Amino acid sequence: MTTTDRGYQNAAESASPRPSLDPEQYSELLAHMAEAYADQAHRKRRAEERRKARGPVELQVGDDAEHAEFLVQSQMRNVVHAEGSFWRYEQTHWKAIPEHHLSAIVRKLSGMPYGESGKVNISGKRIDSIIRVLADILTKPEFFERASHGINAANCFISF
Repeated sequence: MTTTDRGYQNAAESASPRPSLDPEQYSELLAHMAEAYADQAHRKRRAEERRKARGPVELQVGDDAEHAEFLVQSQMRNVVHAEGSFWRYEQTHWKAIPEHHLSAIVRKLSGMPYGESGKVNISGKRIDSIIRVLADILTKPEFFERASHGINAANCFISF
């Protein structure tokens, strides 16, 4: 065999696909993947438990701006206000949050303590005011105009 033939043989050997997994190796790989997914789910549950254990942030003055900030930090972290609506990303796409859902979120503030002895009192006008402040905080007017072009998939976004 000449030197050129050896070089060709080495290149061919390194380019050939790796041997497939035997059934035992495949089972081990699947077990490892299942363990990794279970671990990820456990970490998510623990994070949610820690978030619930912290409880609500204490309100100091109980005004509409403070209520809006509280909602942004506690329940509306991934919400955007654009094109006249509030939007939340739900698994594969952005979905508008209906007004009645926003009102329900704000109404849950009613009765929360603030300051040393105050309790939040929510009325219809107060709900509207808090939602207006939320819109001011979360507004990103060009959010959808600068969207990436591509296809939403179940586990990723394929951009062009």
